[in-house]
Amino acid sequence: MNIQQAVAVQVRKNPGRIAVVARNLRVTYEQLERRSDRIAHELLRRGVRPGEAVGVLMDRGVDLVPALLGTLKSGAAYVPLDPAHPLDRLAYMVADSELRHVVTLPSLIGRVPVGASPVLVDAVEDDAQEGDAQVGDALEGDFGVPVPEDSAAYVIYTSGSTGKPKGVTVEHRNALNLLAWVGETWGEAATGGWLASTSIGFDPSVMEIFGPLVHGGTVILADDLLALPSLPAAGEVTALGGPPPVLSALLRSGPLPPSLRLVYSGGEPLPGDLVERFTAAAPGIRFFNCYGPTECTTQVLAHEVSPGEGPVPIGLPIAGADVTVRDASGREVAPGETGELVVAGPVVTRGYLGSDPGGFTKLDGVGWAYRTGDLARFEDGVFWFAGRADAQVKIRGHRVEPGEVEHALTAHPAVSEAAVVAVPDADGTHRLIGYAVAATSGASEEELREHLAARLPSPLVPDRIVILPSLPLGPGGKLDRDALPSPAAPAGRAPGTADEQRVATIVADVLGLPEVGADDGFASLGGHSLAAARVVARVASDLGVRVPLHEFLAAPTVAALAELVAEAPRALPRPRPRAETHLLSEVQRGLWAMRQIDPSTLATTIGLRLRVTGTADAAAVRSALDGIVERHESLRSLVETVDGEPVIRVAPPSPVPVTEHDLRSLDAAGQEEEVSRLVATLKPLDLTADTPLLRAVCAWTGPNTAELLLVTDHIVFDGWSERVLREELAAELAGQAPDAPPLQFGDLVPDATEDPYWREAPYWREELAGAVMPYDLLGDPDRVPGPRGRRVGRPVDPALLDGVRGLAARLGLTPAAVQLAVLATVVGGLSGRTETTLGLSATVRDRPGLDRVIGPLLDVLPVRADFADDPGLGVLASRVSERITRAFGHRDGLAAAVAAAVPRAHGANPLPVVLAFQPDEDPVTRIGDVRVELGGELDMGGAVTELTLLMNAGAAGPELVAEYATDRYTEEQAALVADAFLDALAQAVADPGRTVSSLDLVSPAEDDRLRTLGTGPALPDAAVSGAATVVEAILRVDPARPAVASAKGVLTYGELFDLSERVASALVDAGIRPGEPIGVSLPRDHRMPAILLGVLRAGAAYVAMDPDLPPLRLAMVAEDCGIRHAIVLGEHALPELVLHDAEALMAAATGAALPEPDPGRPAYLIFTSGSTGRPKGIQIPHRAIAAFAGAIHADPGMTGDDVVVAMAPLVFDMSSFEFWATLSAGARVYVADSATARDGRALAALLDSAEATVIMATPSRLRLLVAEGWAGRPALRVLIGGEILDDALARELTARTAGAWNVYGPSEVTVVSTVHPVAAPPHGSQVAIGHPIPGERMTVVDPLGRLLPLGVPGELWLSGPGVADGYRGRPDLTAAAFVPAAGDGGMTYRSGDRVAWRPDGSGGHVLVFLGRRDNQIKLRGYRIELDEIDAVLREHPSVVDVATTPGPGGDAGLRAHVVASGDVADEDLFPAIEAHARDRLPAYMVPRMWIRHSELPRTVSGKLDRRALDPVVDDPADEPAEAEDAEPGGTGAGSLVELVAEVWGAVLKASGLGPEDEFFALGGTSLMATRATVRLREALGYDLPVWALFDHPVLADYAAEVERILLEELAGEEAGA
Repeated sequence: MNIQQAVAVQVRKNPGRIAVVARNLRVTYEQLERRSDRIAHELLRRGVRPGEAVGVLMDRGVDLVPALLGTLKSGAAYVPLDPAHPLDRLAYMVADSELRHVVTLPSLIGRVPVGASPVLVDAVEDDAQEGDAQVGDALEGDFGVPVPEDSAAYVIYTSGSTGKPKGVTVEHRNALNLLAWVGETWGEAATGGWLASTSIGFDPSVMEIFGPLVHGGTVILADDLLALPSLPAAGEVTALGGPPPVLSALLRSGPLPPSLRLVYSGGEPLPGDLVERFTAAAPGIRFFNCYGPTECTTQVLAHEVSPGEGPVPIGLPIAGADVTVRDASGREVAPGETGELVVAGPVVTRGYLGSDPGGFTKLDGVGWAYRTGDLARFEDGVFWFAGRADAQVKIRGHRVEPGEVEHALTAHPAVSEAAVVAVPDADGTHRLIGYAVAATSGASEEELREHLAARLPSPLVPDRIVILPSLPLGPGGKLDRDALPSPAAPAGRAPGTADEQRVATIVADVLGLPEVGADDGFASLGGHSLAAARVVARVASDLGVRVPLHEFLAAPTVAALAELVAEAPRALPRPRPRAETHLLSEVQRGLWAMRQIDPSTLATTIGLRLRVTGTADAAAVRSALDGIVERHESLRSLVETVDGEPVIRVAPPSPVPVTEHDLRSLDAAGQEEEVSRLVATLKPLDLTADTPLLRAVCAWTGPNTAELLLVTDHIVFDGWSERVLREELAAELAGQAPDAPPLQFGDLVPDATEDPYWREAPYWREELAGAVMPYDLLGDPDRVPGPRGRRVGRPVDPALLDGVRGLAARLGLTPAAVQLAVLATVVGGLSGRTETTLGLSATVRDRPGLDRVIGPLLDVLPVRADFADDPGLGVLASRVSERITRAFGHRDGLAAAVAAAVPRAHGANPLPVVLAFQPDEDPVTRIGDVRVELGGELDMGGAVTELTLLMNAGAAGPELVAEYATDRYTEEQAALVADAFLDALAQAVADPGRTVSSLDLVSPAEDDRLRTLGTGPALPDAAVSGAATVVEAILRVDPARPAVASAKGVLTYGELFDLSERVASALVDAGIRPGEPIGVSLPRDHRMPAILLGVLRAGAAYVAMDPDLPPLRLAMVAEDCGIRHAIVLGEHALPELVLHDAEALMAAATGAALPEPDPGRPAYLIFTSGSTGRPKGIQIPHRAIAAFAGAIHADPGMTGDDVVVAMAPLVFDMSSFEFWATLSAGARVYVADSATARDGRALAALLDSAEATVIMATPSRLRLLVAEGWAGRPALRVLIGGEILDDALARELTARTAGAWNVYGPSEVTVVSTVHPVAAPPHGSQVAIGHPIPGERMTVVDPLGRLLPLGVPGELWLSGPGVADGYRGRPDLTAAAFVPAAGDGGMTYRSGDRVAWRPDGSGGHVLVFLGRRDNQIKLRGYRIELDEIDAVLREHPSVVDVATTPGPGGDAGLRAHVVASGDVADEDLFPAIEAHARDRLPAYMVPRMWIRHSELPRTVSGKLDRRALDPVVDDPADEPAEAEDAEPGGTGAGSLVELVAEVWGAVLKASGLGPEDEFFALGGTSLMATRATVRLREALGYDLPVWALFDHPVLADYAAEVERILLEELAGEEAGA
């Protein structure tokens, strides 16, 4: 039997059972059989021979499994090709395995190497559907291809020490042998839902895919293991597996599905505590530790791990494997001895492609066997893994085979011999160093590194390559690795002057290099910003010179630094005389203010977990911590207030409170559970009373091992301080107590006479003027977030960070600049902008002695990034680097200066998104037998900023941690930003030359999903009744049918044809050319459509020149369009044109030769307002009208039986719907005159008398109907567009009609692009705009056109046949608004509208309109959408219509212009509406001024004219009164108002304050609010909360709130007396 036959058995048994699940798609066994049969048939048709290798290059979609199975059915062996591999590697695999055919998808055809023929799965499916009748049984069942069990099933490539990947050939019998063991041992788990998350390029995929299929189970496909929580079928997964690090990350990503029954691990040693964590998270599961190389069919040993089991063995042989441990001569070793693991039996595969046997061999008495190269021992009845026998190494977590690198190095023609070793640098981080023997004199280090970079993944490229005359050999002739020299500095000018020599010594020492050149770039030597800080600190301590860090970074060479040293004054910081108190630093003041606003906050609390080994004495731990506190004054700080100002008082040394717990009786899982419980008990410190500011929990887990949980506060601690504490703790425990640091934190805080704010504030005001802060990242927030927070982590591939360092070195920049630039493109894109400002955490330790100080010595630098010009990443990173360097030069007074320069909402952080880096050092400190390891920073439940991304180097490897404010982001949103950042970094490293617009913000799978979601159903080839234009469709209607009516008459279709032909003939005879624009100024009656149709039949395009338009505007229209002729009827005010009387045209003779219809010819031009004040003429071609009409006929639907009442002015594109969509359907249109269209009562009567069945109108016009008491029409369908539709009006309309649809579409895309049934669930206070109509395509993108993730707001871009030809005569505006559409040669219109996809309540998604950027305002830092306020106010029963506008002045309040029903007096109406608003809107969005109107001003198209409302009044004497209940203050608060005014005046340095003044509008900040509250506390003797001022920022309101609090406290005191 072979694999495909085993699957076929299950097809016959369970044809309807689900075989494969790919996201939301499910494939039954019967469907899998048919799909795979079609692929097999196509391969056989192309001549595939039995045993031939066929490539499979697929994504992890629904076609993957049929492709694999179909290849096997053809008799071929499949070769998995990963689309992510470099093209060179794919080309090598194709050539090595002699592939002629590759099964793939159209989207991946560009990845198929030259020489192989692509077999497209889509084409196979299409051909099968077209030819089912001919193919018949040929597509089903056995193909008659003999596939014996010893035939090759697949070929998988593994890395080889020779430098080339090696293909392992696995036979059907090998695979079926393993799969049989799976069914017997794992039972029901194998027949349930098996998560297939491994790339098909790795052999565990065979078990994951064919394991369930041969046993009747279900394959649940996933991109990777960590995608499990987001899978729709997650609740059906019964089995999963992966390497231990990924399994550990899976546990952190969320709860495991309750269906899970089996977990298996392999690839790396399994920690026992991981099993404990899994069994705790999923009780009742079975957990297997598996071992096996690809050469032995995935697995050869397995061990079922019991909970609590300590070191985990790799188990016993499975599936008939014969496993032994042997020495170098091939003899078995005794139990307990270590040797090489050798495998024989049915698991051993055929071998490698080609002649290289590798580890395959024949052993006496055993037969065909494989020597794994792994060391192991057999002890206590099981096998134990003991490492590798070869030279394989790990570089920052990446497994590297030095032989592969050596082979690539010797492939260079100038290299005869090579060696590669891993060496630690000065920080303890291992680097890869290459050594080459040059065969000629032409090889350079740079040339050799470029040679390797073109052939190897970046982690395998050595940091340095040393060129030697020969490699050092030992006595036995083998390479003497210990004799290899350290790499010298790159060749360059040697340091010359004495200063250059001294500086070069310091730089080389910091970087761990033997020497450096005078002109070598610091970044190219491996330097980064942290190393730069060490250099300048060493310069200060060794040379007595302080060089500002930013000056070194601006010119980072030894020569430039030596010049700075020569010019700088010799000055060293000195300890200050000890005083009782000292001021807080800027950073401390900000943290203190945060604690005052919310004393219970955990945002400033730091929790650390250290693992201490080498001591069993609790007293020693206590003594060590006490010694640290004694040496560092910052840990003995107490915060007091003096005259309302916070100060630090240093307390005498006191013991650190340490609680001790003995966990040694618990197993590993129990210990971890108890540690987690202890973490949950940690509390924030009281900065005013707790001393020292350090608490510890010591939990003993072994004889000399303890988990040490430490709690301190950001006000005295930072990331660097952790290193100082850890090193001093290790030294104390080792009996080597360090000396006290030469400086204390208090020595570095300026005194009251030193206020650098005034010096730096002008710089930061200018630098940050107009800066965009990402407060709207992923969408606008509901409110300013509080300090509550959480953390979510993502493991980072060390190879990625290697790539970032390499890219930075090539650009001559620091890795921080590269990462910040990439993050800016992500944050900017996810905010819908091409610029953003981020915070960059930077340590302040560039002075001697500061490296040993504990304290918050850090700044957050604001760094602007603008990428509107779509620069290359290198260019953007250079810009960012320049900003960083400039920021380093203006760090004094930074926090206060930045806070003053950034306008924002009260309480908001001036830098809401921050990138921070943990010191890039070994997280383990070893002194003698003592080892102190950083286990990580604890999640204490707080967040200092809205979102901080921390790139940490932990003991378990690099990790990106996103700390987020839970009031602002969900865990999924924080993870989205983190994942997008890592993906963008990977893209940047893979292709540094790419531009920002090519950095994807979504994965390929999500890209496909979003494009599918935004694509409407297909239009027929001829969209309208089989015609290419609406003219042709209209002319095919039965002439006897009624066509058009008005109050003045009726036309049949035949009369319509006749009149239009007369008009067309007369125009052609008058010399009108095809495509020429013709002005029309016509009354609204039944003849208007006939005249317009005549213009179209003449080949011309009509331009509405409404007689109500101002003459100047009409002149502009004529000039822009180049109009020579115009048709008029009745009064007009047209400019100097050739005028044609419409009556004469309709009476003219017929017979002129009319031009043939042309879908590409302009049909009409419609003018919209332009931001420059000059209208823009949108040119709509015939094809666009035909596509629009055909789409509307289908959705929401229109037939020849409909009656449409036309009420839109001809200058409004709804008229195109009313005339052309209606008449092309053979329906009847009734043209309402202008007076009726504007009169709600008359319009309601017309709808009844005309027996209307369909209308399209704006919400404003429909409100007129509702306000007049319109009873509705049960047979009427309403299409609503042109403005935001609020839910209140939608409910009114659905109650009065047969149905209502919200339609959306800019004029540039021909009337309508989306449609949404109003009966669907609402989305907030407005109705969704829905889904694309047939033929339309739409994407939600950032300004550079990058797709945004589902749910993230962005700009709507529209494509399809409805897109206009651009703006007539305005190529500049056309180029800005219309861009080429991908793939079809058409155009895409950039709408400028903000939208987002939202769930529709039934498993799908709909578009929601969020407004326009140009209808947004900023008020006191808040971003406000005026349409949102209007929608909420309209929900009030008294409000007929409303428009909100900002008042005059940059800091004025909002004004609401209200049209109200009934005769309710203003003094009753306005308070009621304001109360309604306050219940539904944040305070800053509630209007303070209320103005009543009989009606709101409208444009000629019926839309609200906001400009006619702004401003209503400018004279304060005429200012409308506020609502009565909005007046601040209250009775009995007079004395408090005076006291509050006095305190505010002192804090704000302002005078003459009154009850109406607002604290933050006067320049108040969070810190000032804290100061004001402290002063009031001292004056009143009561504890006032700071948040009261944020909630009541108006002086009188605040005084009243203070009075209420005081009365409550007095009442409490009396009750307790």
